[in-house]
Amino acid sequence: MKFSALLGLCALMSLGCTDKKPAIKPLAPASTADGLKTAAGAVALTVESDRKPKHLRTKKPNKKVTNPKRISSLKRAPIAWDAKAGWLDWDAGVAAAKASKKPICLVLYADWCPRCKELAPVFDEGEIATLSKDMVMIRQNIDERPKWLEPFSSLGNYVPRVFFFDADGNIKDDVTSGHARYPYFYTPAGRKALEASMRKALGKT
Repeated sequence: MKFSALLGLCALMSLGCTDKKPAIKPLAPASTADGLKTAAGAVALTVESDRKPKHLRTKKPNKKVTNPKRISSLKRAPIAWDAKAGWLDWDAGVAAAKASKKPICLVLYADWCPRCKELAPVFDEGEIATLSKDMVMIRQNIDERPKWLEPFSSLGNYVPRVFFFDADGNIKDDVTSGHARYPYFYTPAGRKALEASMRKALGKT
């Protein structure tokens, strides 16, 4: 009996070891930093999903864009021609030349031309202003494209151009600036050439 009781006790002990459940380690709680990262990711995902596709987004206008029409108007600001030279248009100038028997000085220019802006005040200075009083002074903006100007296109399309005519309106093609390529081109730096041409047109050389 003692032996059988001992066997029974061992059997019970063995069964208890077999039925014993293994210890389950609890999961370590996520750190605070990891939790914040996870929350931030969720917010970012929500924001990204709420954003409109690129092709549907409205672009903000660039406030620094300058009005091209305003730039164009600034570049084409009218040249300030001094009234002292007594500038006339073509028809009035030709009539005045025939009546006074004075030669004509014709200046072709454009408001957008920087060389023209520099040349304009030269006609009101020093010897050139004195010589201009003995001539009929005509100026013409080439952008206005009057019909009488068409024959002059064969004499170049550059500006400024200065031509001289006799009192009857015949061009003096021998009166030039001396420039081989641009014979009717004058600049403030070459005012001596302009003075010489005006003297020659007046017959004072």
